[in-house]
Amino acid sequence: MEIDKAAPKLERKIVEKNRRDHMKLLLSNLDSLLPNYSPNTKEVVTMPERLDEAVKYIKELQMRVERMKENREGLGCYEGTSQQKNLKMGVEVQDMGSGLSVFLLSFSGGFSAYSKVLRVLEEEGLEILAANFVSGEVAFIIVHCLVAENSGFEADEVMERLKKVVQGYTRN
Repeated sequence: MEIDKAAPKLERKIVEKNRRDHMKLLLSNLDSLLPNYSPNTKEVVTMPERLDEAVKYIKELQMRVERMKENREGLGCYEGTSQQKNLKMGVEVQDMGSGLSVFLLSFSGGFSAYSKVLRVLEEEGLEILAANFVSGEVAFIIVHCLVAENSGFEADEVMERLKKVVQGYTRN
């Protein structure tokens, strides 16, 4: 009979020990995320103090995120399509004599707009030397071209065609 009574007590002790070990591991993980964490410190910090420090740090991080959002808005970087219209979209073509640089900013169209830009430049008889495409909320397209001799190239015509490409995507 005594064996039967001792088994539940032993099981409870094991369960409680596992719970304490798990809590210790969780607190250790939390401590490692805090900026002033030093695992070799002999200083004893109570669990409530550690939790208070974690709460303060999380609140500080939230405030920093809010300040960064405000700073980003002040710089003209916005989230969401309703505010994106406030930023300038368009095309800039720089005629470098024997070369041409094209800079394009678009909020939609992505890789399809990139493909159309390259197609327009090739149709105009330009040799593409380098092309970069960066996509996210905003697509940035940068292309460097070489103007073939005797091609009858006109930078203004290329600019107008590229503007139509951008306008086609911004209406969607």
